[in-house]
Amino acid sequence: MCLAMYLFTENDIDEIEYDAKNPRMYIQKIQSNKRSEDDTKTSKWNINHKNIYYIGSYEGCGCGWAFTKYSYIDKNNEYDREKLANKINARKDLYRLLKSNRWNDSYIIVCWEGDQGEEINQTVKLNIKKIKNIEYEFYELVKYILKTK
Repeated sequence: MCLAMYLFTENDIDEIEYDAKNPRMYIQKIQSNKRSEDDTKTSKWNINHKNIYYIGSYEGCGCGWAFTKYSYIDKNNEYDREKLANKINARKDLYRLLKSNRWNDSYIIVCWEGDQGEEINQTVKLNIKKIKNIEYEFYELVKYILKTK
């Protein structure tokens, strides 16, 4: 099962297609590029925002946003080093995206695929600077209200 990250905002953001040859963060607007039937359930979380975006990681899904998956890296293993570099780059991409826009009343929700539209467990104010840290853990069904300060 994969993680899914959704951004709810008034902002219009350029979509970025996933490129397996250059694995980085990618962005798909839900209304124009419905990825699955589950994505339509995200509207249960959306109150008065005109845009919902799926924010994918370098893995082709949202699993790359998880810290625990690569918390133990074998620095002698080229595959592990490459995954870690991809994770760091995706986090930087996400931070740059969030830093470059106004996020008044915007928020992120992360869930396991299939849990779209489930009840939100908690609301947290998230200073976007924390996102750069690959050890920052996103939790399922938490509404992360974006703050730049």
